[in-house]
Amino acid sequence: MHFTLYPTQVRLTLSQKDVQLQSLQKEHLELMRQLTTTQENLQTKEQSINQLEARYLELEAQLAELQTESSSKDDSIQYLQNEKIVLEVALQAARADKSQLDEGAQRLGEDVLVASDVLDQLRQEVQVKANQVETLQQENRFPEETSSETEGAVPTTKGDGGSLPSGRHFQRPVDQ
Repeated sequence: MHFTLYPTQVRLTLSQKDVQLQSLQKEHLELMRQLTTTQENLQTKEQSINQLEARYLELEAQLAELQTESSSKDDSIQYLQNEKIVLEVALQAARADKSQLDEGAQRLGEDVLVASDVLDQLRQEVQVKANQVETLQQENRFPEETSSETEGAVPTTKGDGGSLPSGRHFQRPVDQ
């Protein structure tokens, strides 16, 4: 089954692909922005964790030192133990947040790769359609040469969904 490809149909398909390409490019840019923001948040969270870990180690060292001193320091020991517990909870929460940010960053990275693949595919489709339009325009400019060269041949495309079966006539809509 052959389909006749008309320049108007190709231009319409090309225009639709161009709109899709622009939309995907915007989505790609938004994903890149989200990825950058997530990475910045991740760095901030890592710095916070490093500070908490340093403070935790400092308190742990102080606690060990105080535990070896006399019992008159029991109040200080109790305070530091309580602060150590608070810092442990904060550190666990920060690590959980970092883990979630890591997963989010990985998902965004994967989404960016998928968007890049779709953009590449659309660019290729747009180029194919542009080449088809150019070929049809050349055929329309020089109909005597192309008809003698392709006598009996009907230009066809496969699977673009925008072609009409061979033998049917395309009717242009009447402008109102």
